[in-house]
Amino acid sequence: MQIKSVKKTIEELLAGNSVKMRHYHNLNHTIDVFEAAERLLALTDLPEETQILIRTAALLHETGMINSTDNHEEASVLIAKDMLPNFCYSKIQIDDIANYILATKLPQNP
Repeated sequence: MQIKSVKKTIEELLAGNSVKMRHYHNLNHTIDVFEAAERLLALTDLPEETQILIRTAALLHETGMINSTDNHEEASVLIAKDMLPNFCYSKIQIDDIANYILATKLPQNP
């Protein structure tokens, strides 16, 4: 898993598509969520792999807004499934990330 490379790729993707994104659901929001996840994960004893998966989901959770403002969580999952194998994530890890992303859909069902 190459979380630093994923972060750089997501930042470039969202910055390059900022016109398509909503005022709030954008790169700044994504970075805020990622940093909040980092702070919360520092308080846990979750395994390192789980922490990386949560960080990755935080980075990807708004990417679907590029393609669709409706059901953007599902669109984000499609982007994750397409992108993450290129960064050495396994199918099981990607499925976990997909579930984390879908847990953000309103109403939330974590």
